[in-house]
Amino acid sequence: MGRPSKFDSSTKVRVVLEALKENCTLQELGKKYGVAPNQILAWKEQFLSRANMVFEPDTKNEAKSKASKSKEDQLLRKIGQLTIERNFFAEACESLGLRKPLGK
Repeated sequence: MGRPSKFDSSTKVRVVLEALKENCTLQELGKKYGVAPNQILAWKEQFLSRANMVFEPDTKNEAKSKASKSKEDQLLRKIGQLTIERNFFAEACESLGLRKPLGK
């Protein structure tokens, strides 16, 4: 695994968009931004390989979101159920003169 990039994503996009315009060479862009021409080429290829994702519907993200929401609802219901059971148990113990359970 390589080292972390010193360039943030907005800088990379700016450089790639300028490279796509082809108003200057990769060497000129490299000098302007302090980036190796090969790195600009790699960013450009990465950008173009993922460009089609911009126009795809977010059905995958929506499905993940729905599944996540469903799981969250399920966990909240379980927390509520366990809280009620704990409170019931604590009251039963107290009414029998037993020690209160921890956490109450």
